[in-house]
Amino acid sequence: MTFNVWQASDVTEALNDFERKELDELEERIERGIKTFVDVGLALMEIRDRRLYRQDFDTFEGYCQNRWGFVRRQADRLIEAANIVENLRPIGLILPSVESQARPLTSLPLDQQIQAWKVAVDTAPETGITAAHVQKVVDEIIQPEKRPVSYHISDDSYEWYTPVEYIEAARGVMGGIDLDPASCEIAQQVVRAEEFYTKANDGLSLLGLARFG
Repeated sequence: MTFNVWQASDVTEALNDFERKELDELEERIERGIKTFVDVGLALMEIRDRRLYRQDFDTFEGYCQNRWGFVRRQADRLIEAANIVENLRPIGLILPSVESQARPLTSLPLDQQIQAWKVAVDTAPETGITAAHVQKVVDEIIQPEKRPVSYHISDDSYEWYTPVEYIEAARGVMGGIDLDPASCEIAQQVVRAEEFYTKANDGLSLLGLARFG
């Protein structure tokens, strides 16, 4: 691999031996093949946040351009995608395999990232998860009015969203929704009930016990 050597005349802050060793190790993780984009993103984030580039480069942008040949925005995307994968890791689902699959999730807060990825996994086409499919799920969360009238979550789950216009009509009449007895966290992006039950806690049975138990 070749790269341009660039050094600013006013760069004077040297790395100590420990930092130099760490920089070498982090760069090796990037250069040797980059097992996954997550390793690259996490390595870049550490180099950026600790300014391990400072001995030879004025800025992180200059470091990215001259050491690795890509623009700052590309580095930022790798870092963002790596952080998203780390956020998704505890939920136990398959994880994004390329940066482009994780990229659409960056427009969502953490809790919605997790829910959007769950939906993307559940509804992925037989050919596998694609960046376009993840983007479609994200778009439907950000702009729920663009969902189909009967938006099906999964053939395995048999879950359907109530059309948005009906939810808004109910909210207009009642002033709000206190309880949604058969719902999920994704649906609550639209319903926004004070309390809701999911398949996991079987709200219909709980309500039956509360009424007749």
